[in-house]
Amino acid sequence: MSGRLAIDFGTSNTRVAVWNSDSKQGETVPLNEISRVAEFSDGSNGKIKSSFIPTVISYDGKKTFIGKQVFNNNLLHAPATFRWIKRAISNRLELPRRIGGVSVTNSQAGADFIGQLLNHISGIIPVGDEEIAFTAPVEAYEHYQDWLGRVCEQAGIVRWRLLDEASAAALGYGVNIQGNDVYMVFDFGGGTLDVSIVRIEQDSVGGKKCRILGKQGADIGGMNIDQWLYRAVLQENKKAPEDVKSMSSLLLYEIERLKEELTLKESASLAVADPETGAVIASGFSRSRFEDILEENGLFTAIFSTIDTAVAKAREQGYEKEHIKAVLLVGGSSLIPSVRKTVRQIFGDKVKYHRPLDAVAVGAAAFVSGVDFYDHIQHEYALRFFNRQKNDYDFITLVRAATPYPAENVKELTIKASHDGQAALGLEIYEIGRNHAANTGVLDLVFDQNGGAVFRAKEDDEISSRFWINEKSPTFIKAEPPAKKGEPRFPVRFSIDGNKRLCITVTDNASGKQLFRNFPLIRLT
Repeated sequence: MSGRLAIDFGTSNTRVAVWNSDSKQGETVPLNEISRVAEFSDGSNGKIKSSFIPTVISYDGKKTFIGKQVFNNNLLHAPATFRWIKRAISNRLELPRRIGGVSVTNSQAGADFIGQLLNHISGIIPVGDEEIAFTAPVEAYEHYQDWLGRVCEQAGIVRWRLLDEASAAALGYGVNIQGNDVYMVFDFGGGTLDVSIVRIEQDSVGGKKCRILGKQGADIGGMNIDQWLYRAVLQENKKAPEDVKSMSSLLLYEIERLKEELTLKESASLAVADPETGAVIASGFSRSRFEDILEENGLFTAIFSTIDTAVAKAREQGYEKEHIKAVLLVGGSSLIPSVRKTVRQIFGDKVKYHRPLDAVAVGAAAFVSGVDFYDHIQHEYALRFFNRQKNDYDFITLVRAATPYPAENVKELTIKASHDGQAALGLEIYEIGRNHAANTGVLDLVFDQNGGAVFRAKEDDEISSRFWINEKSPTFIKAEPPAKKGEPRFPVRFSIDGNKRLCITVTDNASGKQLFRNFPLIRLT
């Protein structure tokens, strides 16, 4: 599996994606033991398959199950099962439960879920060597950011970044993002409908911030649709809810499957047997009847109202509907054809709907692999050397964050031998990351030129993390004849090419020969 890693930790489902450097596109990662597969139209005549992990965790004795494992072990409705974790964390709803003599909160359940997820991922991808991008709502709360930072620290993740979901969705949909562009993200998932109108703002150092112009939500989602269908099935079979209590979970599961099938087909049916009596509940739905149920329960009215309110709030900021460059459909419920049709009635061809399930995840994978919104370097890179005055290692910056590329001459220095007779020399290049301390005060989530979150706090509250980027091949110069200690032997000039690679040009002062010319050393992000 190639490419760097992205995790879209969602309220209903979580997706893991990588950027495939061969096909030049993002793809979700199948984790067979815990993941499921969904299929949806690619906007033309083809189909896209996307792997996802249901965001659910269950504590069963000494074992912990996540995703599909919870369903396979019939633990979805068990008292020790946590669902809707992300929403609870965002809303500061800890709601502790006593499980096995220990109090478990939603924050801990979320941390355990991500920890278990990383264990499964590590079976296919070397997590320790990867930079991981996590996605976050544009209006992500400070405590949610802090929580994710603590989770990464506990999991031993050295290199991680945050990317706002709006920018990730745009990148996943292949939208060419420019500064000052305005987008609408129509996020219709399992629990809620959220419409956000955002503006990409460029800052003084070439980075960007993602600012909300208007936002409106509605407590309506896939769960509500399942309930409407559930009620219709019971009415058709002349049953009351108490009559099917023993089979309710299985019936709801089949109804969810039926709903998903109706997004691709004109009709679908179900048949479920009561495990106690053997009585069968059966029903069939045409897409037309399905849409009638949606209309009867006010779904389309709610969509129009939610969009109108978000647009009105943006108008108060000086932005009209005409300023919106693209409307990005996100979330499983936006797969419903009549939902797409409703949004297109308002925005026409501006609506992008061919990757609603995985646009955020694959966009984050593209971002962390180096696909850019702007032509800048995301990170700072430095050279580690031994400072004899301090009698300790020190760092000298080679490339600063927000450096434009390609760049001809970003740094010049001379490599000296550390001892007589040294025949192999090289450089230890580190990627420098900045994170905020856990005990800081109020923080601003500021997005850099590629959508990565930078935690702005007091300077004293910032801490650095360093990752040795060329640990496996630090030496690359052969000294012939061997070098003398302290001899200024090899002048080096650094440049960045159009493929975002740090390149070196090296000359040997002893022979006057050029050993390397614009030789690619490492790839920057």
